[in-house]
Amino acid sequence: MIVRDFDADQTIADTDPKDRHVAGAAVAVAPCVLITNNLVDFDVKELAKLGVRVLPPDEFLVGLFDEAPEFIGAATREAASNLTMSLPSWGEYVADLDSKAGLKKFAARPRALDYYLMSGPSHAAPKKPE
Repeated sequence: MIVRDFDADQTIADTDPKDRHVAGAAVAVAPCVLITNNLVDFDVKELAKLGVRVLPPDEFLVGLFDEAPEFIGAATREAASNLTMSLPSWGEYVADLDSKAGLKKFAARPRALDYYLMSGPSHAAPKKPE
């Protein structure tokens, strides 16, 4: 989304002046989630009051996965398959998410889903109790 017509110099409590433009754009489209590894430069509590939830990428992706594990698992596999230059195996891709991208918690989710799906006799998720 391209955000236009917002106050790039808006002072939001203790948000770093160099990040005001990011915070201001987020406030302009609130409610929203601002995804960043740079949490220390944003006044997370003040932004929350303005409808902006600030999350690190790992926590954001874990939340998505927990809401729709099969869908996000499939999307993650598709993302891995799009890497036609490096051609990593699934295990290598997930390991890179963990070690190189810093998505340790998220990387654990597809690993656990794979184990869960492969451990059953039918390789399918169990039926929900009636």
